[in-house]
Amino acid sequence: MSLPGRRDTGAPAAVTTGPPGREAWKNGRTGSAPGQGAAESQVDPGAEALRAAAAAIDWYHTIDLGHGVVTEGLVDHRPQLDSYHLPESLRGMRCLDVASMDGFWSFELERRGADEVVAIDVARRSDLDLPYGVREEIIRSGQDGPATAGFEFAHRALESKVDKKIVSVYELSPERVGQFDLVFLSDLLLHLRDPQTALDHVRSVCRGVAYVADVCHPDLETGDSTCLAEYPTWVPGEYVWWRMNANTIGSMLLEAGFDTVDELSRFRLNVPGAKPESLPAKVVFRASVGSAARSAGSRPMQAVR
Repeated sequence: MSLPGRRDTGAPAAVTTGPPGREAWKNGRTGSAPGQGAAESQVDPGAEALRAAAAAIDWYHTIDLGHGVVTEGLVDHRPQLDSYHLPESLRGMRCLDVASMDGFWSFELERRGADEVVAIDVARRSDLDLPYGVREEIIRSGQDGPATAGFEFAHRALESKVDKKIVSVYELSPERVGQFDLVFLSDLLLHLRDPQTALDHVRSVCRGVAYVADVCHPDLETGDSTCLAEYPTWVPGEYVWWRMNANTIGSMLLEAGFDTVDELSRFRLNVPGAKPESLPAKVVFRASVGSAARSAGSRPMQAVR
């Protein structure tokens, strides 16, 4: 996502093999050796090792790893969780996190009690949806590398059971990953050459409800049901294909085959340290199918044709 304050040096993100083993952290919390002073005994060597290892990664998500360690992510979703209107309990549900990045939302779905969480993402920077020639230049210049090193690190730190799969949103299908009671997709559509096809694939694996939260552009809002999208000039490091208004995103969800589409909220994304006027605007939709749509009792949006 194109966001203020993003560190983009053109060099690959730092890669680490992951945090020290859980046993090492446990050993760091087993108490102080005889004769240690009070101040010394308050230092948790395991937490310090975790903090130092986490600091080697360029994080997109702010994630609480426990032990007093929080990643220094570009975006901090934690204060805005209520704006996404996710169910408090996901017990009994199979959930999918599309384009998981560092995994904040995957781990949040797990924290809410989902029976199973699957996270999908591409493996490398060169696998992103890129214009002609850009992929080759990334590889040629040595800038290619893991799309994110954070997920595996946080997964180990949290002792998570989330199932990570290397699958593009364009490759989603019931045959590939099965179907899900809840699908979550955030801040992805603007980065895709073909967001409509992506949503078609999301619909194919959704048997219940999808939460789609993406960047929308207030300057494209018209006050009525008009759908507008702008094709900006490609800027290296921003990876943005489209600027869309909220009606466009909602209508694409209907075209993808969801039975009902409800707009839940709009807000400015929390980017610590950024100027308020520069924060991206977001819109959150809940799109439902089958019995989930009927139980919601909502009136579908009217697609603009």
